[in-house]
Amino acid sequence: MDMLNILIAAIRAIVGIFVFFLSGYLVALAAFNKKLDALEMTVYSIVFSLSVPTIILIFLNVFLKIPFNILSVYAVFVLVCLIAVAVYYYRFGGPTRKKKRKKK
Repeated sequence: MDMLNILIAAIRAIVGIFVFFLSGYLVALAAFNKKLDALEMTVYSIVFSLSVPTIILIFLNVFLKIPFNILSVYAVFVLVCLIAVAVYYYRFGGPTRKKKRKKK
């Protein structure tokens, strides 16, 4: 039974890190549209992962009195991911959109 608890804890840690990094990457992608190299994108992903959900969670806690718990934290991370994807598709048309050529 002890091995099962270790496995569950490892899976939760991996999923948590993935969700944490994914939200920042999607916000950076919506902001910059792959115009950065890998190191800059990684740095911006970490910075956005730390700042954007934290600001939203503090706002929800202070003004709307929503307490910090596992459900509210994961909901904010998922909401940030969905909004970032929507902004990316709105601004850049998604990964399959072809650029329009200007006629001379």
